[in-house]
Amino acid sequence: RDLHSFPTRRSSDLWNRADVTARPHAHAVVRFMLLRDGSVQDVKLVQPSGSYTLDTSAQRAVLDAAPLPSFPRGFPYNSVSVDLNFELQQ
Repeated sequence: RDLHSFPTRRSSDLWNRADVTARPHAHAVVRFMLLRDGSVQDVKLVQPSGSYTLDTSAQRAVLDAAPLPSFPRGFPYNSVSVDLNFELQQ
């Protein structure tokens, strides 16, 4: 399992862009803590896009993706900080 790409793929699959209005190529960065058991905590917007609908939909995608798979055996940390970039391409 690729621990680094999974949150990105899963969140992207669940990102509902239907009602998102923003300028082309607007992007938001969402940061969260991923815990050993796959749970997600402390979801926060660390770089706003300037569009409320894009920002809130990006945060919602992370929350909807939880829980993620637990860390692989032997992974040395109990949690990792993850930054995900959400870019609207129209």
